[in-house]
Amino acid sequence: MTTKSDANYEFYHNVVCAIPGWLNQGAAIRTMDMLEFQEEQGMRGALLEIGVHAGRYFSILVRSAARTKSRVVGVDRFLDPSVEKVQQTVTPLLGGGAAIAILIPAHSTELDAPGLLDHLSERARFISVDGSHECHDVFWDLRLSEQLLAPGGVVAVDDFINPIAFGVNEAVHRFFLQPRRLVPWAYIENKLFLCHAHWAQRYTAMLERIIMDDATERHSDVFRRHIGISRQLVERTLWGSSLLILGP
Repeated sequence: MTTKSDANYEFYHNVVCAIPGWLNQGAAIRTMDMLEFQEEQGMRGALLEIGVHAGRYFSILVRSAARTKSRVVGVDRFLDPSVEKVQQTVTPLLGGGAAIAILIPAHSTELDAPGLLDHLSERARFISVDGSHECHDVFWDLRLSEQLLAPGGVVAVDDFINPIAFGVNEAVHRFFLQPRRLVPWAYIENKLFLCHAHWAQRYTAMLERIIMDDATERHSDVFRRHIGISRQLVERTLWGSSLLILGP
């Protein structure tokens, strides 16, 4: 009998890994867990990625959109590969159902929240910020995300604490210098995850339960060993919010 976990790894190896790009396996699998949690909770909302490239992480969002008959929007300049090439990759993943994938060839700073909301048709339950790594651009994307996120939604910020992407770190810290409706709740293999404050505890409880039961991902074994020593090795505070840490 194929379990949800088996299906996730099958999708990762057969679909995600066939698409050019950079994505740690653990971050991919845990993102699928988050999306399945949203689906199980009956959460409605579109999905959005800023910085699609060839569509590697985007394919995970498309999979969830297809299962929930939602709209998924990708923003990228689409210089290489072209928007037509990425559309060819994405279309089969929609399964021919009611889900719709829209690719917008643009720099995110050329767009505003009302315009993106027109494309999304409803607020987004999952947003990936993975475009430019310059501080100004990432800060713009974070502000867009805060305006577009549906209640209970998640924002994934790629390349946080990456030494070759200091602009991302600077933008995140600049973003949280002012009171925000979003809080950080998890850091998983190069990605920082945000949500609305009153959802953070539900997401962390879900994630920790999955990690403690997981026998596949290396970070899960490390997490269990660390938590046996001290919870401070797996949970820290960032901008006043507790977040779980799953490093490579």
